Parts: sequence; structure tokens; C-alpha cells
Amino acid sequence: MPPHCLLTASADAKGNALALDLEKQRIVSITKDGWKFGGWRYRDENGRTQMLPLEHFE
Repeated sequence: MPPHCLLTASADAKGNALALDLEKQRIVSITKDGWKFGGWRYRDENGRTQMLPLEHFE
């Protein structure tokens, strides 16, 4: 079985990060403020890519 894609995003000096399993569409690991780096992309009615924050589906 080939490895699946895993993306890790980190955007600040404090070490906040978010790790995603893109194949299974799930969060693997997240730091206290790592949620700030994630979101859900979708296409609106005009075909433009938009992004919703992670907390949108709480």
C-alpha cells in the first residue's frame, strides 16, 4: 500500500501547528492554537474557491 498524503502546517514562532490526514480528511494532531491554520475549502455558486474556518462545523 502506498503512503497517504499528510500535510503539516505551522505558521508561528510559538510552535503552533496543525497536522491533517488529507486522504481520510481528519485532523491527526493539533496544538492549542493550531486550529487557526485550518479550514474547509469549497466552491461557491460562481465557481470561486472559498474557505470556511474549522469551527464552522462545530
